[in-house]
Amino acid sequence: MKNLNEHCVTSETTELSEELKSMPVIHVEDHMPIPAESRISIRGEPHYFKNSIIDLFNRAGLDYQERTFVFDVYLSFEDFPKAVFTGEAFYGNAKRFMRYNASWKTIPTAPITKNFSFIISRARAHRKFLAAVVKNLIPHTNYDYTMVHLDGYPADELLIDTDYAIDVNNTLPLKEVVIPFDSRKRDGLLNFRTLYDNIFVGSPVSLITEPMFFERGAGITEKLFMAVYSGQFMIWPGTYKGAETMTKYGIDVFDDVIDHSYQYIEHPGKRVVEAIKRNYQLLTDLEYVTALREQHFTRLENNFKYLQSPDKILEVILSHNPLEWHDYIIKTCNTPR
Repeated sequence: MKNLNEHCVTSETTELSEELKSMPVIHVEDHMPIPAESRISIRGEPHYFKNSIIDLFNRAGLDYQERTFVFDVYLSFEDFPKAVFTGEAFYGNAKRFMRYNASWKTIPTAPITKNFSFIISRARAHRKFLAAVVKNLIPHTNYDYTMVHLDGYPADELLIDTDYAIDVNNTLPLKEVVIPFDSRKRDGLLNFRTLYDNIFVGSPVSLITEPMFFERGAGITEKLFMAVYSGQFMIWPGTYKGAETMTKYGIDVFDDVIDHSYQYIEHPGKRVVEAIKRNYQLLTDLEYVTALREQHFTRLENNFKYLQSPDKILEVILSHNPLEWHDYIIKTCNTPR
């Protein structure tokens, strides 16, 4: 098999190269580019789902459905009938978190002092919108977060076809936590001791703002690892079928504790708002969520142990892929980045 890294689409891809136009197998090594047209209503018609890879092919007048797309970050993607999910981001982050946080032998037992936490880094539609939703709907400020770069998206787009009374201009203020960062490798980000001490400590719930939002797909980045290493319940505001995908890949998403029904809402703005509204008590009642964490501590530990078991993770990844791709997936997951 040819080196697929030579035939890949990344988050920076804006058009198909001539070589990519003819390739039967295309590697998607990153999350997808932000869609050029991000409005959710076009000429008065709902247009909730975006897919920038499909847009690339449509603009080139090509059929994408008969091609095999190989994804590293995504673990599900309904728009591609011939998809392969290497899970490299899942498996690779597991190995890197173990290496850079070798002293992290179990999840912390620090007293619960705040209701939830979250991280917003690069500007994306649902992140800017979430900053307004939290500010407008949560009656307290007993949470911690880091948030930068909110410009670049008209968040009021995500209120179209809704009756929510949310002031999208009334958002949380920017708040940055300086962390060790190696610009050559992103490994510095994965040593998250500074983030834990400033954001996650004492917080039982994590709002995970993965980059997947407009797509019918879900995947894993370092944000899940930070939450699991901190012993948190997880909510994925914005991600379509995020909790379902995590369950498929071995993560306990606590369906008996968290209302993940928001994940099936097609309207992207409603998906974010309902993630908060349907889990309102979990995010606002400190005594309630503290008791839940104590009650389910063993299950939170099991999530941590699973992320400390790369062999098990790889076995699960392989179980969801065609047999003819197993050797390639094993090689990909075990190739240092």
